[in-house]
Amino acid sequence: MLHCEPTRDSARGIRSGCRRRLLDGDASRDVSDLMADWRSGAIKLSIVAKALQLRAEEPSLFTTGNYTPLAASGAHGHNVHGLPRQ
Repeated sequence: MLHCEPTRDSARGIRSGCRRRLLDGDASRDVSDLMADWRSGAIKLSIVAKALQLRAEEPSLFTTGNYTPLAASGAHGHNVHGLPRQ
């Protein structure tokens, strides 16, 4: 398990070396492993990295089409926002 402690002094900047090690290690980690270690930030980093990779590989998915709002129901429907891309 690799943890990157949050930087408390903004002047020090982001600990990019630690983040890089988290990203490099994600390729071999199962999603359940990343979720079990959610406090490390690796799961969030992995999702963002994969989304950015998809955007680079398939730019038209992000530059064309329309978003249509979806209505959510249920006890927590007021907390849900859905926008499928068409």
